[in-house]
Amino acid sequence: MTTFQITTRTVQKAPPQQRSARRLDPRWAIAMRIFISLSITVLLFVGLLFLFHTSYLFVLLPTLLSMLTVGSKRYSFTLILNSTPLYVLLSFLLALLYYSLITAMVILTHLAADTDHIILVAATLAWVVLLDPVRASFQTQIEQRFNVRNREARKAIKAFTATLREEIDLGQVRERFLTVIQQTLRPYSIELWVRADSPALQVHSEREQSEQSETTFTVTDDDPLVTYALRHPGALEIERLRLTSPLLETLKAHATEVVLPLPSQGELIGLLTLGPRLVDEKYRNLIRTGLSLLFRISPLHLILLLVLGPGIYDDDLYTRQELETLSALATQVAPALRVAQMVQEQQAQVRERERIEQELRTAQAIQKAFLPKDIPMLAGWQLTPYYQPAREVGGDFYDFIALEDGLLGLVIGDVTGKGVPAALVMATVLTMLRSAARNSNSPAEILKVVNDLLVTEIPTGVFVTCFYVLLDPRDGQLRYANAGHEAPYRQRGSNASELWATGMPLGMLPGSRYEEFEAALIPGESLLFYSDGLVEAHSPSGEMFGFPRLQALLSAPIGEPALLEFVLAQLQSFTGDKWEQEDDVTLLTLQRASETV
Repeated sequence: MTTFQITTRTVQKAPPQQRSARRLDPRWAIAMRIFISLSITVLLFVGLLFLFHTSYLFVLLPTLLSMLTVGSKRYSFTLILNSTPLYVLLSFLLALLYYSLITAMVILTHLAADTDHIILVAATLAWVVLLDPVRASFQTQIEQRFNVRNREARKAIKAFTATLREEIDLGQVRERFLTVIQQTLRPYSIELWVRADSPALQVHSEREQSEQSETTFTVTDDDPLVTYALRHPGALEIERLRLTSPLLETLKAHATEVVLPLPSQGELIGLLTLGPRLVDEKYRNLIRTGLSLLFRISPLHLILLLVLGPGIYDDDLYTRQELETLSALATQVAPALRVAQMVQEQQAQVRERERIEQELRTAQAIQKAFLPKDIPMLAGWQLTPYYQPAREVGGDFYDFIALEDGLLGLVIGDVTGKGVPAALVMATVLTMLRSAARNSNSPAEILKVVNDLLVTEIPTGVFVTCFYVLLDPRDGQLRYANAGHEAPYRQRGSNASELWATGMPLGMLPGSRYEEFEAALIPGESLLFYSDGLVEAHSPSGEMFGFPRLQALLSAPIGEPALLEFVLAQLQSFTGDKWEQEDDVTLLTLQRASETV
């Protein structure tokens, strides 16, 4: 599925009457036009031959045929109506001079009365072929000098395309393209469909809603019109399309006359659709009045009606020249739109990175504000914290809570998620833990209270793991409870074991209960608290650090370095210097000094 953003401009006046669809297939219409032209040519020729009885009338045979078949395409009623009177007059005089010169040249070069009729026809055709480039050249000069509307249109298009490659703003490219089409082709309505599969590609105009509106429309990738447009570049007339296409039906419902595909690199990045064109009402009425008078006083109206067909009054059609101009524009506008889209995407990515960076700075500031700034000094004990945030700050936290009777609460935990949301939950949990710890000395009760408070406030899908230890520094007694966090390791010499306890993470289930355990830390023993960022670190080959490796390292004789330094050295050796840290790494060691002999 492909999403297009549609920008619509409509002239603020009564819409033109919808023209009835042609009953004939375009191919049959062409065949009918040729048949009618041939029939009229034969009838006129036979009539003139009957009246004048001269062989020179055979000169008129190819001339009449040319006028009735080719002339009606060159000098269509739409072209006449949408041109200036001077241009129409000069074009008419040029056509009259062209056909008169052909007739005169054939007659002058074949004065013999007994000249074969085939020779006269062949000679006329030869002169038509020879003089047509000259006629076309003069017609081009007339177009450039006297057709003011066409000249102004060419200037506007040239000015537009001259600076098109320098424009990288998607909104500006869209607005300028719509404006130049509106000024040169003067459609009643115009729509620009621009592919916008992501919100970053959707731009909004500063024009008033009365002048321009914007909507979105989704098209299936296998729509027949999309496939046809990619295979047949150039302006397409809706009436001539014979496709079973939902997109085509939508365009017809919008009174679309012409659709211009805008392909780039084998993909359809946009469509330009034009409604019926606007014409000067005063000029239209003047031309129609003149034709009506002509029809009443001359049989010429019969010829015009037969040659031009029922569409003689379809003066809101687009000329072939205008369709060719549109097709030429597509080859320049489509790449410009694609470049502008790429720039738009890059700018959106930059803004998104800036937003993330700002969010990370905010999250780091929140964590820094709530993590303890001072480490408690206890006789015979050493507390050493370590916190290394990842680039995308997670929700790791630790805390020291000084209580009455010299007791000390140790907390380590992790909030699911990253960034500001995780940092805000962390700040909330720490605040709740500190408040609950002052009302109870039971780790299990503290976790229960925090869970019941948090479960009503925490965002859906977010939870918190937490390990809480209550330490009595005087005798090394520990009371602890766990809310789904990694169990700390108890280490002495070459022995290491987990301080095992289990429980549901905070904020996951209301009414959760937690078991409370007791232990004693004797002189020379240490506790290592850690977050999942340690065990889930990866080596350059993709291997995970893991729980078994951590326990094996702690079970070996550590030697001279302190426990924290030893673990960090092993982590550095495992991950290497180019390690891209995936999650926060938080460590906390509690060591009881050995008894002095």
